[in-house]
Amino acid sequence: WLKWIAKLGTMSPPEHEPLTEGSRKKTRKEQLLADKQIIPFSKDGAFSVSGGPKQDRGVTDCFCWLLWVLSFVLLGVVAYYSRNADPSIYDNFVHGMDMHGRHCGHGPTAGYNLTYFTVPPGYTSWHSVHFGHKYPQIQDLLPVCTNECPTGAVEDLGKVSDRQGACADGDGTFCTWYGGNTTRKLNFCIDLTLLGGTAGKYASSSGIDVEDIYAAIVPLTGLCAVAMVASCVFLVVVRCCAGCFICGMFVLTLSSIFGVGYVMYTEAPSLAEQHGLDEDHLVYGAYAAWAIGALATLCLVCYIRTVRIAASTLETAAIFLADVKSVMVLPALVAVAQMVVIVCYSVLLVYVVAEGLGRRELSSNEGGGEEAAGRLLQSAVNVTACHMTNPKTGDYELDPFCVKWTDDTAMYAAFYVVFHMIWVITFLEALSVFITGYTVGVWYFAPFDSDKNKKMPHGNTFCDMELLLAGATAGLVHHTGTLAFGSLACSTAWILKIICQAVLAEEEATSVNPCAKCVYGCLACIVECTYRFIAAVSEQAYIQTALLGKGFLQSGYVALGITVRHPFRLALVSSVGDLVELVGTSAVTAVTGMLAWYMFVESPLTDQYASPYGPLLMAVCLGFLIGLVMLHPFSVVAIAIMHCFIIDEEMAGMGDPENTPEPLKALVTSLEERKPQE
Repeated sequence: WLKWIAKLGTMSPPEHEPLTEGSRKKTRKEQLLADKQIIPFSKDGAFSVSGGPKQDRGVTDCFCWLLWVLSFVLLGVVAYYSRNADPSIYDNFVHGMDMHGRHCGHGPTAGYNLTYFTVPPGYTSWHSVHFGHKYPQIQDLLPVCTNECPTGAVEDLGKVSDRQGACADGDGTFCTWYGGNTTRKLNFCIDLTLLGGTAGKYASSSGIDVEDIYAAIVPLTGLCAVAMVASCVFLVVVRCCAGCFICGMFVLTLSSIFGVGYVMYTEAPSLAEQHGLDEDHLVYGAYAAWAIGALATLCLVCYIRTVRIAASTLETAAIFLADVKSVMVLPALVAVAQMVVIVCYSVLLVYVVAEGLGRRELSSNEGGGEEAAGRLLQSAVNVTACHMTNPKTGDYELDPFCVKWTDDTAMYAAFYVVFHMIWVITFLEALSVFITGYTVGVWYFAPFDSDKNKKMPHGNTFCDMELLLAGATAGLVHHTGTLAFGSLACSTAWILKIICQAVLAEEEATSVNPCAKCVYGCLACIVECTYRFIAAVSEQAYIQTALLGKGFLQSGYVALGITVRHPFRLALVSSVGDLVELVGTSAVTAVTGMLAWYMFVESPLTDQYASPYGPLLMAVCLGFLIGLVMLHPFSVVAIAIMHCFIIDEEMAGMGDPENTPEPLKALVTSLEERKPQE
């Protein structure tokens, strides 16, 4: 460019000669177009989608397809390995064991389902490390089966009282209480003050009355219908006011930036005094905020056509969801499939983990119950309790479940089951994106009828699944390897992100070096950005696979090329699509929640329930799920429509965009119109 500017003064005017199409010298952009280096889309080339998604498809990514099949073979090996597992070990997590090794609530202890931990009469080995009150030592506690959780008060601590009649036969000597207050956790009575760091770590019961939810089935069904209507109304609002929505988002964002700068500038003295900051630094921060706001405003003005395209894309997405209603059912179907996967893999995981679990056997060198019982009650026979030593602190801890890990192979098998479950769930999500991209491509490039409506082959009703089945068939028959490739990359990246962030967070928390903390924080950000990049490219690669029928790497290359050529468009559409989904789901949840509050709390129907908060919570959850299910396709549909629009725009040089949806038709400018005038 500098050489070209330097030569401007020495260039002589060109002689004007009549030019023909054949004699005119091609521009650099036209030459690259001819070589398929910049724009790969054409109406007669290998990347042609002018008639909709490619129908003549082949099997892609065969190696990944083979890897996908072998992963299930290995899963079968894991299932065979755990075939002899005894799931009865999990009864230890449901019903505790008393000092004689009997499960509370079974056999001789029937009617005494609860387990609590106490000391015998005459106990004197108190210690006062908990707020100065007398508590027994953890290694001295022994389990007893009871029918009611004991209670107490602070003034009762250190006084062993008798609870005869409240314990199972055989536990009479230890049917005592040392004065603490217990909380029921499942079938265990836990003194959280003493055991909150050990036995109190597992979840407690919710306390929501299920009978109230059953009694509210009719109003909950009506609220589900309200949530569906609210979701449809929101889509109509987006269809009519997409431009206003985007303008409001920009106005709110810019106002926030300028507002922050104004507050920092005007309130600099008080803010500096309150937070110990430098007043000049706050003023400089205000200038920086104003500069960022001005730059954002300038970018908005320069990219005003992109903003118009984004608004038209959102409007087109709403029209698509209104035309192809079956797409809104797709997330529900995928969610059901994912729940089935989770249930099946959870059952397998139960058996795999049971293969590695064993009942804890106590010995005197573990500081276990036999030693404690012998010290506390010399005449006791077969008196045991489950204690263990914390490997980090060396302190005794109570193990109310009496289990331990005995087989490392089962641990590795359990990790593989969890990884494979995540892979399959991600595969189903990839298939959902593929089907959505396929249906968008069919709809976008479908011709219009005489009423200016798209001539859709199927999918115009919620129950017409033929178009979705066509997309699913194309994905599973031809592109299972591609979907497995992308889902493996995403699931692996997600697992590595979780592991890395957990390790980095622990290192950052324990480090005292500020530079090390900064490095750990930067590494965590890099890991997060890497995962987001892989997820974003994979999602767009699925869409291009649905349109072009290519493999994952080639489709990812095409999708990445579109992103590089049109970064602001895709970023804006993706962000606004996610924001629309978030706002819509929140609005549907709020409407459902307000109506549920009136029905279950403020109306006369409240007297029908023991507690109105169970039905209220269920109504809010249902409203959230319905809003999410009906609006979740919006962001994927918006991105897919933007891909189709870019393809349509880049193919426009080969002909008129006759099948472009109406909101976008005026914005498709052909390459011939954008060429510089000769």
